[in-house]
Amino acid sequence: MLRLNSHDIRTLLSAIADLNSDFDPKSLPQRALAFAEKVVPGDCASFDFFSSDHKYNLTAWTNRPDVSTPENMEVFARHVHEHKMIPIALAKQDVIAMQMTDVANQTAFARTAFFNAFYRHHVFNCHMEFALPVATDLTVSFAVTTGGKDFTERDRS
Repeated sequence: MLRLNSHDIRTLLSAIADLNSDFDPKSLPQRALAFAEKVVPGDCASFDFFSSDHKYNLTAWTNRPDVSTPENMEVFARHVHEHKMIPIALAKQDVIAMQMTDVANQTAFARTAFFNAFYRHHVFNCHMEFALPVATDLTVSFAVTTGGKDFTERDRS
């Protein structure tokens, strides 16, 4: 993992201050998404809930409601078991970000049914996430996707 430079540390501390600026659970989705957008670049950020058996439950919060429509998330739920990285991230639960290219090259990922059913329609080709166990029966996955260049080691840090 890379060391953060002073600019990155200031950005992270500012984002943490914003995240902790309020204790109202009603504003947590907005604060968490604002934190994510400030710290991790991408086109779409989401907090997804998975059960203890790694089954997808729902996308609880997203900065792209146009992507997380009920119809799109039904497609996601139908194909999520084909995703190469999600099961690994959920199993390791070490809160260390993974990129899709950690488990499959971009070409192989783009050939999957999951990619064609979900990502291709949204012009996303790169994916990074980490899983955070919050209860014995719930893991929250933070995912960010982009249609641009792949995430860097700096983004992952």
